[in-house]
Amino acid sequence: MHPTFKSLEKEQLKAMEGRITGTIPSWLQGSFYRNGPGKYEVGDTKYNHLFDGLALLHKYSIRDGNVTYQNKFLKSDTYKRNMEANRIVVAGLGTVAHPDPCKTLFQRFLSYFTFNDDVVNDNCNVNIYPVGDQLFACTETHWLWRIDPETLETPGRVNISQIVATNNATAHPHYDRDGSVYNIGTCFRGRPKLTVVRWKPDPQGKTHQIQNAELVAIIENPYYVSYTYCHSFGLTENYIVVIEQPLFINILSILTSKIRGVPFSDCFYWDKNCKTVFHIINKKTGETINPGYHYVGDPLLVFHHINAYEDNGHVVLDICSGEDGSVFRTITRDNIDKQRFGGTSAVRPRRFVLPLNISQDVVGGNLVTLSGTTSTATLLSSNEIYCKEEFLGDLCSEFPTVNYDQMNGVKYRYMYSVTFSDTGEFGHGLVKTDVQAKTTQEWTEEGCCFTEPWFVPSPNSDGEDDGVILSAVHNAQMKTYLLVLDAKTFTELGRAEFDVAPPTGFHGRFLDSDMIRGLEKE
Repeated sequence: MHPTFKSLEKEQLKAMEGRITGTIPSWLQGSFYRNGPGKYEVGDTKYNHLFDGLALLHKYSIRDGNVTYQNKFLKSDTYKRNMEANRIVVAGLGTVAHPDPCKTLFQRFLSYFTFNDDVVNDNCNVNIYPVGDQLFACTETHWLWRIDPETLETPGRVNISQIVATNNATAHPHYDRDGSVYNIGTCFRGRPKLTVVRWKPDPQGKTHQIQNAELVAIIENPYYVSYTYCHSFGLTENYIVVIEQPLFINILSILTSKIRGVPFSDCFYWDKNCKTVFHIINKKTGETINPGYHYVGDPLLVFHHINAYEDNGHVVLDICSGEDGSVFRTITRDNIDKQRFGGTSAVRPRRFVLPLNISQDVVGGNLVTLSGTTSTATLLSSNEIYCKEEFLGDLCSEFPTVNYDQMNGVKYRYMYSVTFSDTGEFGHGLVKTDVQAKTTQEWTEEGCCFTEPWFVPSPNSDGEDDGVILSAVHNAQMKTYLLVLDAKTFTELGRAEFDVAPPTGFHGRFLDSDMIRGLEKE
């Protein structure tokens, strides 16, 4: 079985010591938290989709050259109800719920016609991020689960739809240099629409930052019963960049899915005839930039943004994307286990350049005046600006990261990501991409499955790539190790090996010891 879909039988609640090979830098002090599905079987029922497994929280604690590892299932209501029933009774994205044996036949019948928070999935299995002095696990619903950074206990959950006018939020927020946290959501009041939300720090410290939210902007939707799927977005010094991709979710299909006995994933559809639309929002005022024009491109499927920045009257937007929606339907348990990825478009890093200054004098011409890029933006007579990308590298890669603390939202040079093999092998290796020179360095090891890299800068770093890369890896013996690479040379410094083999997970982040001390405990 592919390690992505491996189920953990027993939690590792007590921190276990890793066997160190090489050297873990002494300055690296803190914890590397990760989140992702950890259990795909409940009783004799199984989850079918990559995004459905019950959340497992991971913690690699690094101190004085040593590393410990522990994990714990997130005890969400979804987890508790499934465990109590010994079957899947709360539906996932690609899995239909089985009848709850605790309900009468009449109650089961009525459940086909009701939608309420008792059955909304709160299985926060995608990412971990701090907001103010609290640490949260998240998915893409309106639920967040608070995490104790020491024990991984989850003492309570937050419903963000009760705080601000949005019904969900992405699992990839952005942090501004003034302490604000931004995210994108969807609001279903009236016609479905995208929302831009900001969590502001309370200068007096009277409330937790997660409670101090405001609506920054609304991106109106041209459709009445469908809305675009948004997984991440870009943030620059002055702007928020949102991509409206032609992967849509049909609300009528959602409302009838329980009656039809189909999973939520069947409510997604790819419109190959629909253009990709780029929205540029002033993050302070919420105003749309150049509202009389539409920035458009060819159909693209986008999960993860790499970075975005402003450069001489342009917004430069770097993303990892494919050219059709086929990959979304391949990330099922059966396909990944059997390596059936044929027909999916290659997910590659791409750059779009969106000009901010528009002149009607250049209809039919290229509005991009930046040097060093082959990206174009052609003004059409229909007031559309057709944006054509350039590729930043030849390798198929995903789960990108940069030196976030120093380089997010500003002009940068280096990206780190997970590569895929020519046959679609998931997590084949790690790659460092020089987005200016368009060159790559790859690090791989036979029989291993790599996870999302995370950049940690060196103390008093004197360069963008002065630091280390962390990645949790499964080796050929189905054991896990924490890999530490020198980000500058992209060579191994050391690793910590453990005699456990937890599932690989999706996303996470490193928090240094000082930040962990400032987080709220249970």
